[in-house]
Amino acid sequence: MVAGYVIHPMVLPGLQEKGYVAKTTEEVDTKKSDGGDKPEDNADKPPVKPDVVKEEDKMPEPVTPDPVTPDPVTPDLTPKNAELVDAEFYKIIRSSVTSGQVSEFKVNQVIDWKRLGKKTIDGVEYDEGVATYKAKTIFGEQNLEAKVLVKDGKVEKWLWGATDTEMK
Repeated sequence: MVAGYVIHPMVLPGLQEKGYVAKTTEEVDTKKSDGGDKPEDNADKPPVKPDVVKEEDKMPEPVTPDPVTPDPVTPDLTPKNAELVDAEFYKIIRSSVTSGQVSEFKVNQVIDWKRLGKKTIDGVEYDEGVATYKAKTIFGEQNLEAKVLVKDGKVEKWLWGATDTEMK
């Protein structure tokens, strides 16, 4: 154990200068690849470079498809009773706010959109969501919620989040 910590660091530089021990791992690799026994044998030879991988041998990068953006001119062809994907759902409720279907808040006040899932009211099944928005009240600025009911790809009603009464 003493030899590893005390003697080895004292003796190693001398062995490296005389060529008995390689100074770097690169020299060891050069010795093995060139077949030489001593570093002096390889002094006039250039170091061996690793094989170059050809472009056609490389694995192709995985390709992720670009998201499809709908053409704004194309009419809405959502079939009745079709399951809406989240992106379509958010687009429908956002455009409802933008168009003024609800006047209690504007789209720039909205801080979060959520899709809650299916909800049946009076035997009618709706897709329910919530828009959380900032508004100034008599108690200062607060985060309020507005529920939205979507049926057949169209907003049917906007409701106050706390009371479930219809918004104007």
